[in-house]
Formats: sequence, structure tokens, C-alpha cells
Amino acid sequence: MLISHRGSYFTPGTLKAVRVALVEPVAYPKDSVSYWLSFMGTVLSLPIAVWDSFMIPYLAIHAPDLILQIEEVSVETPVLIFRTIVFLTVFIFSVGFVVFGIGLIRLRFLNQVSGACFILGAPLFWIGALFFSKGSMGNIVTEIGATLFGVGLILLGKHLLDNVNATKFHLDLTA
Repeated sequence: MLISHRGSYFTPGTLKAVRVALVEPVAYPKDSVSYWLSFMGTVLSLPIAVWDSFMIPYLAIHAPDLILQIEEVSVETPVLIFRTIVFLTVFIFSVGFVVFGIGLIRLRFLNQVSGACFILGAPLFWIGALFFSKGSMGNIVTEIGATLFGVGLILLGKHLLDNVNATKFHLDLTA
């Protein structure tokens, strides 16, 4: 996408991608369940990423016993609510990307290998983190799932970028 002082220059593929991402899920909500599930799962997973990236390292230095209490052994109501919310978030994320992967394969619109990577990678990524979190088994399952999920995202992005039309046109937003 090129931006100039006189206006914006978009490729037709960019505008189509924006239309597909923003307009069609709203216009056809019944046909875009996988989109909304994967989108909401991703948005809901962001606090988990912040927790793992910023809170856990801080607590590991200043209060290491608190990590074990919050994530593993405590049966207090706020901790159980926190764990339930994390589980539901992870479940929505996994189901959303599994359904999205199935949709990619059924539509034959995009790279089908990326759909298969989503179908396998999203659940393995989170199952390893939730159920096999102790020991090397959890790390292996999580790493395999994360790798497959990442490969799916890379293949999907590459396929979308390869199919963007090279011709450019001027979109006049001043009228």
C-alpha cells in the first residue's frame, strides 16, 4: 500500500482483503462463524500473552510461590474463575481456528495446507499448554502445535500476498 500527500493508493487486492475481512463477516454472519470464532479467540488470547510475557517473569523474580499458587494448586474462587476464563478463551481460539481451517479446505480458495496446519496446530498448541504443562511432554506438544500454527499463518499470508493484483489505482477520499 502506498500513501501519498494527495491521497491513498491501494491495490485492488488490498481493498478486496479489507472488504473480505471487515464487510463480509458483518453482511453474512451465518457464513462467517469460523471467522468470528478465530477473531474472538485471538482477541481473548491477548491477555494470556500479556500474562505469560510480562506478569510471569516479574512474579518469578519477586514472588515465585505466587505463580505456583495461581496456576497450579489454589482452589480459591478468584483463581478458579481466572483458570476457567483462560480455559474458555483457549477453547474458543482453538475451535475458531479449527473451523477456519476446515473452511479453508472446503472452499478450496486458499492454500489447503494452511488449513490443515490450523486444524492440527491450534488445538495442539493449547492442549500442550493446558493439559501437558508439566515436563518435557507438554513442551513438545506445545512446540509442535505452535510450529504447525505458525506454518499455517505463514502459508496463508504468503498465498494472500502472492495473489494481490499488481495494478494500482487511486482512491479519492476527498469527494
